[in-house]
Amino acid sequence: MTSVERPHMRWFRRLLVDRSGTSILELSLVAPLMVLMVCGAGDAAVGFARKLALQQAAARAVEMTLAAGLTTTMDTVARSEAAGAAGVPLAQVAVAKWLECNGTVMSSIDDICASGIPARFVSVRVTDTYSSAFRSLLSGMGAGNWSAVPLTGFAEARVQ
Repeated sequence: MTSVERPHMRWFRRLLVDRSGTSILELSLVAPLMVLMVCGAGDAAVGFARKLALQQAAARAVEMTLAAGLTTTMDTVARSEAAGAAGVPLAQVAVAKWLECNGTVMSSIDDICASGIPARFVSVRVTDTYSSAFRSLLSGMGAGNWSAVPLTGFAEARVQ
């Protein structure tokens, strides 16, 4: 019976010292992780690019408001400019304007400061959501709800 075991043992020993094919084995273990990392980084980059687009749309709307000055149609111009630049509905754009007198916020932007220098401000906030391309995979892994990640672009400027 020992003569039958010896060829098998020699084959097993030779298999233990044989190093051919180890790089393929290592690649098969590492490649899926590398692909997941690259795809995840790409997905995060797309979400970040959308966030930057919202930020730029808000900044553009504030610049248009600064160019137009304090008019009665300022809200409408800023909202339509931001919505068009961001590619979102008007309901997702909020425009706020206010007056500060010596650091105190007044009730209306048209008020007059009793003392000090008036400071009128306008701000534009654009909101949207980003859905990850891997939301079903992430939800299945228990990574939370990735179906709608809220994104906001915000810009503010002093107009007077």
